[in-house]
Amino acid sequence: MMNMEKVLEPRTKIITESINDFKKHLEEEGRIEYAFVDNQAVFDIQDTKIICDTVVLTNTDFSDCSFENCDLCDCIFENCDLSNISFEKGTLHRVKFIKCRLTGCDFSGTLLQHTSFIQCKMNYINFSSAVFKTAEIVNSDCTYGSFVAAKFKNMLFHEDVLKEAEFINTSLKDLDFSTSNIEGIVLSSDSLQGLTVSMEQASAIARLLGLIIK
Repeated sequence: MMNMEKVLEPRTKIITESINDFKKHLEEEGRIEYAFVDNQAVFDIQDTKIICDTVVLTNTDFSDCSFENCDLCDCIFENCDLSNISFEKGTLHRVKFIKCRLTGCDFSGTLLQHTSFIQCKMNYINFSSAVFKTAEIVNSDCTYGSFVAAKFKNMLFHEDVLKEAEFINTSLKDLDFSTSNIEGIVLSSDSLQGLTVSMEQASAIARLLGLIIK
């Protein structure tokens, strides 16, 4: 694992209330803050910008909702289902996803600062043109994920599944894939400088690029 600046934990020690209806509270107050949300099914949030500050969400499922242009700060999502949700062009700061289902989510053009994805199901996720600043994806499945034109600064991948994931037009400088499964990964040959891989991975990447190894 490469040395990197530590990802900051969300500051959630000042939560003051438990919210029983996420959608209703958001529509009435315009934001969710200093709150705990548990075991809810949230449906059909499309035209309301989601702003959350200091919120812990557990065992909550979101369906037919949009987080586009969201503003999330000091939030934890744990055991939540956010499959196929769009976070496009959102801003996430000190946000942590733990054991969440994020299959098919769209984070294109999103700023992810001090953001963690831990043990998440993230196959077919879209991070195209996303900006990662001090972030981490750990022990998560990003099979068929898209990182096209993404930007990384102080980014950690550790023990992830990156099978068939696309890293096109993306600088991989200072990234470390050595602990992850990169079978079938799609890379740009001009983006490899500074990437750390294992010896076995290096041989596989060389073959992907058409090199003949004797």
